[in-house]
Amino acid sequence: MVRSSLVSSVPLLSLLCLAPLGCKEAKGTDVDPRLLVPGDADVVMGFSLDPVRQSPLGPMLGTAMRSDHDMSSAMDATSKCVTDLSALRGFVATQMDADDKIFGVVQSPGIGDESVVRCIEDAMREADGEKGGIILFETRGDVRITPQEGGGYLIILNKDAIAMVDGPWEDKVFAAIEQPASRNSDSPLAKAMAGMDAGAHLWVAATLDESDVADLGDVPGATAIRSVVAALDLASGIGIDVDLGFTDAEQAGAFEEALPAMMEEIGPSLPEAGLPADLLEGLKIEGEGTVVSTKLQIAGDAVPGVLTTMMALASE
Repeated sequence: MVRSSLVSSVPLLSLLCLAPLGCKEAKGTDVDPRLLVPGDADVVMGFSLDPVRQSPLGPMLGTAMRSDHDMSSAMDATSKCVTDLSALRGFVATQMDADDKIFGVVQSPGIGDESVVRCIEDAMREADGEKGGIILFETRGDVRITPQEGGGYLIILNKDAIAMVDGPWEDKVFAAIEQPASRNSDSPLAKAMAGMDAGAHLWVAATLDESDVADLGDVPGATAIRSVVAALDLASGIGIDVDLGFTDAEQAGAFEEALPAMMEEIGPSLPEAGLPADLLEGLKIEGEGTVVSTKLQIAGDAVPGVLTTMMALASE
């Protein structure tokens, strides 16, 4: 099945390939898919495909996707079966210490069509020299579903949204679909991503515990960080917005006060990493209550150097 061959790769990029696995039109549910994220998830990553694809990050991500045979096959099948992905966006939620817990959603007008699922499946099998298979769908309440090899389901939330859930989370996701009272609006992660624009180009929200920040003990207030929400705007250069959530306002204030000096110390070492020495000079820092926000705009002419450094670090 398509799901079992792709989710073993990079979850977020795999979801880009799973996006067109739509299903036959059903009544569906118009719930905000972020409310279906299980309460024990601790990280969610989102994207809008077209801005990413047209940005300087596009070739780097494309190369990463093409390095995996299954993912590359899915990309080719997607291009064959779906003519317009310009409005596609989605997210993947997971639990960092449990690689068998994944919930992902993709959204695009009209993406819910069972014929697309069969087209993708047949195209991928054909690429591997196999014959096409049969995919069976069933109705569960207001949605259409099909089981996936190894557990979990592909779910048609509505004609414009498709979800995928691994076996360990399927009961929680179906409960949230069917029972509004079971939807997740008050978990730490849900609160962290509540203000995130679902159409942001690239975004991530994560919750942290004491062990995740234990190594930051030398930075005033840093051990009190409990959430990170970051968004990248790729319209012109790279705009980076980061909100850090702390356990209390006093610790947030200590971190905010220490941050400018930290940036000044880091600046002189940036050229050694192939980055402009003035990269951080435009960093804006603001604090309000238990949240410290930072904003940084990387100019277009600095982006190639930043990406080169990112790729070098990723290959180490």
